[in-house]
Amino acid sequence: MKIVLIKLFFFLNFLFSQYELKDLTKVRYPDDLKTNKYSFSKIEINNFNDIYLIDSFSSKIISFNKKNNKLFFSKGLSYSTQINASFTDITSSLGLEVFVTDYDNHKIHYFDKKLNFINSINLYDFEIPIEFPTYIRRNSYGYLWVVSENLFSLNQININGEFINKIEGTRFNSFSGIKGFDLNKKNQIGLIDNNNIFFHFSENGKLIWKKKIDFNLITVNAFENGWVLFTDKNNFFYIDMDHFALIKKNENSQLEILDFKIKNNEIYFLTKNNLILNGKIDINFN
Repeated sequence: MKIVLIKLFFFLNFLFSQYELKDLTKVRYPDDLKTNKYSFSKIEINNFNDIYLIDSFSSKIISFNKKNNKLFFSKGLSYSTQINASFTDITSSLGLEVFVTDYDNHKIHYFDKKLNFINSINLYDFEIPIEFPTYIRRNSYGYLWVVSENLFSLNQININGEFINKIEGTRFNSFSGIKGFDLNKKNQIGLIDNNNIFFHFSENGKLIWKKKIDFNLITVNAFENGWVLFTDKNNFFYIDMDHFALIKKNENSQLEILDFKIKNNEIYFLTKNNLILNGKIDINFN
């Protein structure tokens, strides 16, 4: 009976809760950037409206500011590292360093705001190597959370390469693999596993709540007091402990979306043809 009531509660919230994407506009690239030479796969936005993009062809980072169009390219990695690099994810601090996961080299590289190389963290040097890193986020304390494909775990380290903490599915309510995760303003963790179960953890890895989602989930972003989930059908849903709502998109947003980021209630989509769209999320709980 309890399970039926919980499902009914989420269904009613799905019916009567409404989120909508509004005022979608195309983000203009700097004139000097020839986008036909790149294949962007990941997007990151910092607090100063700097847009960071990973190019899957060259495993380089490109950034520009939405307001002033200043353009920067990552530089400083050694030639041997660069030619073997495979960047999979990107995160930034509050407008300072930028961090990327290098899947093939088992490393995290970090750069300054203008994408000058600072240093690398060799994840293979840990007592238990963190191989094949796929996703990364930095919390407000400066610690990095990184997903290891070989360990199926979420690992917390500092920028000096010291291990801090680990969240494993076998120990914490049995999540199965990690499709994606994000951190909210409280450093809490939203995680989706390979069985399309969403987990909400405290900053130390204690489970707060979880919910099985009947869609094939791709990734997650923190938004206000909850989370935005993205599915393989190009649909977005808002979820928190009390609500589950479809986010409506207008006809201009029916594009193949590769990645998205939410910053200050604005959402940025990166599409397969390198188009970037920017809009606002309108909230209406009836």
